[in-house]
Amino acid sequence: MKKHLLAVAVGAAIAAPAIAQNVTLSGYAEIAFESADATTAKTTSLATGGFGSSRIVISGSEDLGGGLKAGFRAESTVNWVTGQLGTANLSSGAQAATSPIFDRGVEVNLSGAFGTLAFGKLDHGGIENNDINVFGNQALAESTDVEVSGIASDANGTIRYTTPTFNGISVNVAYTPSDASAANTVAASKAHGGIQSIQATGKLMGVDFRVGQGKVKKAQTGAGSSLTADTDVIGLGASYDFGIASAAFYYQKQDNPTGTRDSVVSVATVKVPLGNGLDVRGLVERIDEKGVSGTNDEKNMQVALFKALSKRTSVYASYRSVDVATTTAGDVKTTSVGVAHSF
Repeated sequence: MKKHLLAVAVGAAIAAPAIAQNVTLSGYAEIAFESADATTAKTTSLATGGFGSSRIVISGSEDLGGGLKAGFRAESTVNWVTGQLGTANLSSGAQAATSPIFDRGVEVNLSGAFGTLAFGKLDHGGIENNDINVFGNQALAESTDVEVSGIASDANGTIRYTTPTFNGISVNVAYTPSDASAANTVAASKAHGGIQSIQATGKLMGVDFRVGQGKVKKAQTGAGSSLTADTDVIGLGASYDFGIASAAFYYQKQDNPTGTRDSVVSVATVKVPLGNGLDVRGLVERIDEKGVSGTNDEKNMQVALFKALSKRTSVYASYRSVDVATTTAGDVKTTSVGVAHSF
């Protein structure tokens, strides 16, 4: 009897790590037929990532016992038109030479009653991820001439701590040490003197919210665009479900040194269920860039009709208008029909 029990115990000990380890593959796939009517030309093409960021995510966790878990995540952009992984030049289809495969972030983390501590290529939520929308990817802030969020998104060598949730609210704090680089010879340069951010997320009186603040020290955003002082960003987002419709609002303000090209982005979205898995969505976005002659102010509007075929799959049709204030060269009207699938 004792030998039998010993054999069972040894077998359980050997099998335990395999049971505790959990690895998953997930992601989002979207592709659409688009017709774009710009000032200079009218084009038709297949496109991906219009309403959600197409991706593949490999993640896993292991139960270490005592409430402690270890985990990892590796996330890559997927171009469902060309089959490429990682950031690529979508117009030419050429893979960017300096683009990592897992461009959307990688991390190793430890979690428990103390919260979650993550290390790797991580977002600074307080700077570039305060949007809460019911529309899709178009409600994300557009790029401006001096775009700090491009530096704070998936920043290499970042440490991030997320508290446990208290009364429906959690806080994350992130820090990226200086890359100690003075080189700024290419437009894709992301040199900086360090990045820090803080963000709170949760629900208050039925309102989902995100609010955050961050700083990029001595950001260098491209050739000839080096900044010698800090850039500060503050953003907030809120959404509420009224029953007959849900609405969201997002606001971000970016203060650059000497007031050059300070920018404000505001987005309002609405989603109205029509029944039987059908809903209509609308978006209004305004980009106000200050302190520069020939401003890149924009007004964007979009409306879309979605039909859920299942919990994971939807089809949609949308129309979008982009109006650039100072020139008609950037104006474009886009009509698209697509399918989206989560896995």
